[in-house]
Amino acid sequence: MSSKPFILFGHSAYRLGEAYEARQGDCPHIHAWSKADTLARLAEAEVLCLSGFWDNTLLDKIPNVRFIQLCSAGYDHFDIATLKSRGIRLANAA
Repeated sequence: MSSKPFILFGHSAYRLGEAYEARQGDCPHIHAWSKADTLARLAEAEVLCLSGFWDNTLLDKIPNVRFIQLCSAGYDHFDIATLKSRGIRLANAA
């Protein structure tokens, strides 16, 4: 992992990457507007910030992720036990 993690923002409507840039975030990042675009960049991500594109089959496609930030309060569709066993922290919007 580099000194500044690569962030993958994934949402079809929220302009997460633009909001991050407006706050002068200095980590490398990209915004994926579709699930297909998100899937294409998952292997690079060290931080995920998303909503709506997740399903637990993606767990094997995120080898470098250590933190997931949700854009929603709900997180019951995440396999918490597997995330915990892999050292991946999950935060919701609550």
